Amino acid sequence: MLAVSLHHPTFMKKLFGIQQRLTPIVALAGILLFSFSASANKIYITKFADNGYFANSGYAAGDTIVLKAVQNPFSYFVLENIHGASGAPIVVINEGGVVRLETMELNHCTFIKIDGTGSSDPYGFYISNPGQVVVGPGIHIHGRSSDIEVNNCDINQIGYGFWIKEEGTCDVSLQYPNWRLNNI
Repeated sequence: MLAVSLHHPTFMKKLFGIQQRLTPIVALAGILLFSFSASANKIYITKFADNGYFANSGYAAGDTIVLKAVQNPFSYFVLENIHGASGAPIVVINEGGVVRLETMELNHCTFIKIDGTGSSDPYGFYISNPGQVVVGPGIHIHGRSSDIEVNNCDINQIGYGFWIKEEGTCDVSLQYPNWRLNNI
């Protein structure tokens, strides 16, 4: 009678040959997935002494920026040169109720999602400035901005709801055909 040992090297190579070829691929995919998901953070902001917030760095693709309603009201919220990625936008969301602001601005930003669904309220961001001396927008998107999504915002008693354009400048890199505000 012939006995086959399960621990024999030739038997193991034949049995697990496919697994040996797939192991490096599966390991690499796992590392990439983990490193991508590990970089996404939920970041609670603190407004400045003038009741506003400005940032031009410190965020990575997939991060969530949280504005808490307990900090109401915000005089402004501005992001400049902040970039998410196609499959991992940077999300700006409310928490704890409706966040009240006078204006929001995105300048030279890509792959940003302003999402007012962080509470049970139908509109998580309320943008209003009835006492405006200089007429301005509720949400201003300009510069090298693209791939911006805005939802669940109530904008009223303000000069313009949205101002999505680039003013004429001497910077030819911002002029057509060098740049377009796309996917807004």
